[in-house]
Amino acid sequence: MNKITIVVPIYNIDTKHLKQCINSLLNQTLKEIEIILVDDGSTSDNALICDQYSNLESRIKVIHKKNKGVSSARNEGIKQSTTDYIMFVDGDDWLDAECCEKVYNYIIQNPKIELVCYSYYKNYSDREEKINIFSSKKLIDCKKKETNYYDMKILGSTCMKLYSKKIFAEKYFNEDLVNGEDVEFNFRIFKNIGYIFGTNENFYHYRIQNSSSVRKYNEHMISNYEETLNAMKTNLNNDDNEMRINAYYSFGAISYLMICMNAIFTKGNKKTYIQKVQQLKELSKKTNYKEILRNSNRVKLPFTRKLPLILAKYHMYCGLNLMIKVKKILMSR
Repeated sequence: MNKITIVVPIYNIDTKHLKQCINSLLNQTLKEIEIILVDDGSTSDNALICDQYSNLESRIKVIHKKNKGVSSARNEGIKQSTTDYIMFVDGDDWLDAECCEKVYNYIIQNPKIELVCYSYYKNYSDREEKINIFSSKKLIDCKKKETNYYDMKILGSTCMKLYSKKIFAEKYFNEDLVNGEDVEFNFRIFKNIGYIFGTNENFYHYRIQNSSSVRKYNEHMISNYEETLNAMKTNLNNDDNEMRINAYYSFGAISYLMICMNAIFTKGNKKTYIQKVQQLKELSKKTNYKEILRNSNRVKLPFTRKLPLILAKYHMYCGLNLMIKVKKILMSR
């Protein structure tokens, strides 16, 4: 009987990268796994590759569907899964061979664990960077609120995790969201979690590409992030703990930074500098961001990620523009 379902959303992935991803799943030391490849209407050879693997390997199930985005693809995978535990892997990333076995064993050793979070690598074309979400292995009792499990390092992705499906409670990814859908999903379901196990072991390889959708100019990014913030706000209550409330403001700060980098102070935006500053001023007047700027003290992020919010709060737009330019130069290296 399979123990874990791995859902892989796929849309026009580079052939070499897709094969590396699938091979890394087939090579897991834990063999009792179900692999669901969700072809989200690819126009490349991805669909054919998925079918070829499925014909050769009984553990692989392929779903072909119309293109509706990564959230829709993941939801189809959740609905088709037959195991009690599920993880998500993006189609251009890959796992170390012992990943599934090790994270599953943590749950076997302590069945009250409902979520395992593990660390990862950032893989650039010329180097690999180890990213530790936790400094050591740690069991988190969510009721005690001693550890901020709403930290953006944990909340920010649905990859690098093994979920017990019972915490989903018939909840799915919000298919109306384009930016920050992982954060919004985790934000909702984390409220149902009793125990989380975090480990500093690096099992996931996250491929960094300049063509990533989060780094491209997107004129709709402002409205996209606003929809995500609105969705998160509907799941906030007056009696929520401080960590949840701070997570909302922290994600607001991240969205502000992403908009500044990829929608306003970017070459793709053909407006003049003065027009871009005016665009930023208009953004800061919007209800969500006005509230986030006013509560910047609740943002729990490293100073460099919080800085754009501080600069905008005190109308230091020239400094903000300069910071964005420096950050982009450093990211391109």
